[in-house]
Amino acid sequence: MKVEDVLEIVRYDDRRAYFRTRLHFHNGHTCALWGIAEQRGNELFYQQTNIYHGLPVCALQIKRVGGSVTLSDHWGENASTSCSGHCGARGSFNNVSFSFASKRRISYVDRMKAAREYKEAVAELQGKPSGP
Repeated sequence: MKVEDVLEIVRYDDRRAYFRTRLHFHNGHTCALWGIAEQRGNELFYQQTNIYHGLPVCALQIKRVGGSVTLSDHWGENASTSCSGHCGARGSFNNVSFSFASKRRISYVDRMKAAREYKEAVAELQGKPSGP
C-alpha cells in the first residue's frame, strides 16, 4: 500500500488559512498537525495557543521556496518552540517540502470543514479549549 504525505491549505479569511498535514516516514513514524495560520507576506505562520501535553509551544512556518512549499519547525529566534510533540520519535516537520507539481484541487472542502481537525483549529483560534 502506497502512503502519501499530505499538506492541505484552505483559505479561512482574508489573512489566515486552515492547514492540515500528515507526514509518513520510512520507519513507520508519522507527524500530524492542523491549525489556522496567519499570512505574513508570502508565508504562513502557525503558533499553537493550546498547550499540548505540557510540551513546548508548536510554531510552524509554511513557505513557498522555488517550485515547492516547505514546512519549517523552530522558526525565528525562539528555540523554545517545537512541533516535535506532534511526531513519532524520528519524525519532524523541519524542511519537509511538497512540490507544486503534486498539487491537486481540494474537492471536499465541505467535508473538511465538518471534520474534527477543522473544528479544533477554529476553537483554538477563538481561544476555546479543544480536543478530548
